[in-house]
Amino acid sequence: PGQNIGEEAEKRIATISEPKNIHIAVSLTCTMCPDLVAAAERIAASSPNVSVDVYDLQHYPDMKDKYNIMSVPCFIINEDDVHFGKKSIDELLQILGV
Repeated sequence: PGQNIGEEAEKRIATISEPKNIHIAVSLTCTMCPDLVAAAERIAASSPNVSVDVYDLQHYPDMKDKYNIMSVPCFIINEDDVHFGKKSIDELLQILGV
């Protein structure tokens, strides 16, 4: 069942009606990356419309070049909406528009 994120966040997640594919670029030495990955995966666990793929940027130089990634964590929503930095579940939901 995952961590309890509260009724308000669950209601917001339930309103995601369009597909959201989130690509997360990380580094295995990054201390902020695990929090973003956990938040995104928790949202995806509660919504059939959200999928998350995580990439170790060291192994995906084309991704780094395509999105001009200079720091991690970096996440890309639906292959065109690029964001950087550690985000909480609430911050991710806001970026997702719910």
